[in-house]
Amino acid sequence: MRIGFNLPQMGPLAHQPRDAARYAREAEALGADSLWVYDRLLAPVNPTIGYNGAETFPPEFNAILDPFALLTVAAIMLMLSVLFRSSAASIGTMLASLIGGTILTRVSPEWTAGKYLFVSALTLSDYYTGEPTPYEGMTMAFCMTLLAAWAVGALVIAFTQYTRRDVFG
Repeated sequence: MRIGFNLPQMGPLAHQPRDAARYAREAEALGADSLWVYDRLLAPVNPTIGYNGAETFPPEFNAILDPFALLTVAAIMLMLSVLFRSSAASIGTMLASLIGGTILTRVSPEWTAGKYLFVSALTLSDYYTGEPTPYEGMTMAFCMTLLAAWAVGALVIAFTQYTRRDVFG
């Protein structure tokens, strides 16, 4: 039997993307076959039909970590775990990059190269709520493209290193 896990991205967990990397590592250690994300980004403002037979939607649906952001964090975490071969080192590096990158993008909006860091594009929900973006001129299309580039790059590096070192090594 194949068992998959859903990455935590709803409710209070939506505001903690760093925990997704730890969760993914633990699921892998438990033998998970796959990781899943919700594809629902928004909850209706005034629903006429409730969710799953209820009168309204659960409050957890009002805070969802974007699946593109979540998958990018998971891909980068996979790359780090392949490169470091140590859960502690990869988790520490990912936490440092998430925390440091978030601080950097918020305190230095005039540094234009900062908009190419993956952490500057993690807050895709800002586009739904009307919050200002960390850097001038960032669009949702730019952020999604940036996240896709980071995820693909991380997966290519992880695959290359894994096959070179562990398969053919």
